[in-house]
Amino acid sequence: MINFIDGVFFFYMFLGFYMLSLLILIYFPNRFKMFEYPKGFSEGVSIIMPCYNECKTIGFAIKALLNLDHPKELIEIIIVDDKSTDNSVEEIRKYERKYSNIRLIINEKNSGGAAEPTNLGVKAAKFDYIAVADADSVPDKDCLKKMIGFLQKDDSVGGVT
Repeated sequence: MINFIDGVFFFYMFLGFYMLSLLILIYFPNRFKMFEYPKGFSEGVSIIMPCYNECKTIGFAIKALLNLDHPKELIEIIIVDDKSTDNSVEEIRKYERKYSNIRLIINEKNSGGAAEPTNLGVKAAKFDYIAVADADSVPDKDCLKKMIGFLQKDDSVGGVT
């Protein structure tokens, strides 16, 4: 005879097997559909990068943005320096001289945050789509390709990361 504890054990064991089977039957046939993103067409994107004393990391971030899987003529990188006291400006100027799609804007005074430099960059942007990246971030190579389809599909869609 099965006592109460054994009954509870078997009930939850079979319930667990049932849920696991259901997960396997639903998830595996649909696993690629769950992570699909709408295909969009290439449009111009202005990438704003506010920075303050980012001399050590800004080079990696710029290289990552230059290696994005998006047509190079449709990417504008606007780096807004917030009156850095290290060699950030010199580091950025190296890239600005080498690549025509990189622009440096130097804020006249330190604003104490990222909002003002970001707003300066947005005002200077020439493309309708605007992305903001930190000076120490390294985005995935295909991030624009994945995001732009969602933005083109529905005007009410925006993204913040």
